[in-house]
Formats: sequence, structure tokens, C-alpha cells
Amino acid sequence: MCDENELLKKALAYVLSLVAKREYSVFDIKEKLSAKFGSDIADSAVEYAVDHKYVSDERYAEMFARYRANNHYGPKKIFYDLKLKHIDESIISNALENCDISFEDKISEYFSSKFDESELADAKYRAKVYRTLIGRGYTNDQVRDIIDR
Repeated sequence: MCDENELLKKALAYVLSLVAKREYSVFDIKEKLSAKFGSDIADSAVEYAVDHKYVSDERYAEMFARYRANNHYGPKKIFYDLKLKHIDESIISNALENCDISFEDKISEYFSSKFDESELADAKYRAKVYRTLIGRGYTNDQVRDIIDR
């Protein structure tokens, strides 16, 4: 059986192999490590990875916010999805502010590509557009602005 030091080395190697491919949240890394090595080793490995900046919730949140915004998701949906990853609300707010994406432009692009403006006079179609945009995480004000223009 491996001693604790060997397990920690294997856990760190595993962390490095994961983060070499893409960003992960601290929660995701901890979950993966706990399943494979147990919670004590996972905690130690995650602490080391965070201290050496291999894993960063700030970096993950910024990357995630940019990616989701570019796929036409609104700030509420992005906030909720990051909250599910156990990322602190202040980190999420900073990521949304610093992602350099105009959600008004993104909702406008999405609206133009998916919906026919000439059909907005129909109440059922208008409700469908409203539900879709709200479901993608845009705020009521953003949706009303785009529908009423």
C-alpha cells in the first residue's frame, strides 16, 4: 500500500494533468480528487494547487463567464451556474464585471438570429420570446428593452 506522501504526489500529478487541459474550479478538482484519493489527500492536494495557482476560482469564473456570455447566456444564468460550482458571490460578480462582454449586445445578437421581429405583434410569439430570453438568464429589463425596441 502507498504511504500518504506517495498518494499526495499521485494526487498532485493528477491535478496537473487535469489543469493542463482546461480550467477547473476548486470544487470540481476537490470532487475529482476525493473520488479517487479520499478527502484528506484531496484537501492537501487542493490546498497545494491553490497556493501555487494551478487552480483558481477567480480565473475559472472569468473564463466561464466569457465562454457562456459568448454563447448568448445572460448574467443571471451565468451567476447561477457558477454558484452551483460553489464559487463565492463576490468572485462571480467580479468575473461578470471584468469579462468585457456587453450583455445588451449579446441579447441583441441572439434575438436577431433566433426570432422574427415582425411577429412580435402576436402575443403568443412575444411570450415565447420572453420565456426563451428569461430562460437564457437575461434580466427582465434586458428582455423588455429588446422586445419593445
